[in-house]
Amino acid sequence: MSDLKRLELKCVELYDSQKGTELFEAMKKIRTIGFCVATSWSVDEVSIARSCYYQGHIFQFVGNHRYLIMPYQDIELIDELSYSNIEQFLPKQHSKQANCALDVNKKSLKAQFEYD
Repeated sequence: MSDLKRLELKCVELYDSQKGTELFEAMKKIRTIGFCVATSWSVDEVSIARSCYYQGHIFQFVGNHRYLIMPYQDIELIDELSYSNIEQFLPKQHSKQANCALDVNKKSLKAQFEYD
């Protein structure tokens, strides 16, 4: 089973089918920008990290998971966000162990990321 499919199943399992699918689709969009994503404590939240080795930051969704509330309280359409829009708010702390291996190919982790 692919990592993306596992993430989708986790979202649907944690929340109901409709909300879980909305959450997964929003997370998938953020993931394609270049971040590691993970579920959080609520269906309206996502943890976003530079990579799975970095500590993440919790962002809140609004508008059926189409918008993110940014730390400066502006609401941004996910489809219009760039890497730099999100990256500036993410912690730079990292570890030698992946924090979230759910959504990443484990074979490529060490080759893909270098430590600061």
